[in-house]
Amino acid sequence: MPLNPVTVAEHAARAGWRGTELVTAVAVAYAASGGFPERAGGLWALPGEPGGDPAGNAVKAHTRWGSGGWSQWPAYTSRKYLLFMPPATAAVAAATVKDIIGLDQAKAGAKAVQEAVTELPGADVLDTARSALSFVAKAGGWLANPDNWTRVARVVVGGGMIIAAVVMVTRPYAEQPLLNAVGKIKKVIPI
Repeated sequence: MPLNPVTVAEHAARAGWRGTELVTAVAVAYAASGGFPERAGGLWALPGEPGGDPAGNAVKAHTRWGSGGWSQWPAYTSRKYLLFMPPATAAVAAATVKDIIGLDQAKAGAKAVQEAVTELPGADVLDTARSALSFVAKAGGWLANPDNWTRVARVVVGGGMIIAAVVMVTRPYAEQPLLNAVGKIKKVIPI
């Protein structure tokens, strides 16, 4: 089961990402792994890393990012991560993530929190992103699961077989009346 984007944002914030880079880190994690921490390479699909430890994976990904930037991730260079920016933005704006990075209201005041949130990319569509967050996380998880694509293939093949069977059964009864109708039309309108 994929992790909730807020949980991914919490791991990324604890690892050290801040501001717009924190949003990008969450989006890259979803683009790279679909939010499944147990996959080989973990959330950030790090080569040679085992899955299953999202906190440790976040620290290693942050270290790797610090030494070479985002260009090391195919999910970033292909721009696939952009599909996950709205839910990533909403996740970073969540209260628990703001607490982790020290922007909670008790420490920085309501005005500082509002300024930090409005500086994030896509802050003007934050409400829409929050409502779409659950849907996108579920859809991303569904799309990343190869078993679902097997089911889709079975439905398509099965549907094709049903259509072929219906054509085979109805052809003897429908073929002659159709040919008669076409013959009548040819007599009226020479083709």
